[in-house]
Amino acid sequence: MNLYPLPKLPDTRSGVAYTYKSEGVIHAVGTCTAWDGVDSEVTLQPGRYSLAGSVSTDRQNLYVQINVDGKNYNTISSEPFTITTAGTYSCSVMTRSGSTVDANIMPVLTAISDGTSETDG
Repeated sequence: MNLYPLPKLPDTRSGVAYTYKSEGVIHAVGTCTAWDGVDSEVTLQPGRYSLAGSVSTDRQNLYVQINVDGKNYNTISSEPFTITTAGTYSCSVMTRSGSTVDANIMPVLTAISDGTSETDG
């Protein structure tokens, strides 16, 4: 089940227009004048999670990230992360400053485990 909270679109940020292309797929087009993106929030329970984003063309300049306890996890590194305290977390579809994009991304946030086993990180 995809837990990623889709942002309210359409929206334009720092020269990039974000729209929905189809169910869950975000299209970004433009030249980004500053690190920016479209944000949303998700409430998560303790556990281990994975963040992914299928991108049609430009993985380095258009990506998804979530901020957990001051650290950003993103689809460039695809590093799983652990939530130790239930709470609300900030998610973003980001565009790299100075990049020109015309690409699609489908953000996917999934629970790997519920944090109750000894191997949950």
